[in-house]
Amino acid sequence: MSATSTYPIEIPANVWQSPHLSPSAKLLYGEIAYLCREESYCPLSYAYFAERYAVTRKTVKAWIAQLEGAQLVRVRYDPSGHQRLLYLEQPREEPNKNQLTVPFIS
Repeated sequence: MSATSTYPIEIPANVWQSPHLSPSAKLLYGEIAYLCREESYCPLSYAYFAERYAVTRKTVKAWIAQLEGAQLVRVRYDPSGHQRLLYLEQPREEPNKNQLTVPFIS
């Protein structure tokens, strides 16, 4: 996938409402979730995401660390030990006091 590819992403409420994640980490989560839709994992390339978001690899690594710290993703290596693979963790159900309520209009 090229850095100019476009596709829809969804960011669950427990992610976008988290006060522990930067806005960029939240956006990255949505993209990772989209890229994991066909396989149970996404090959993780800091260079790909760095180019896509016009930031450094170090910045991408920090965002991934935020997502790992929030237990939203897990980074593992393939059997050869050379390619990082990114897996989505099952979301934790936490009560969120900031839930948006949408009024029903009849």
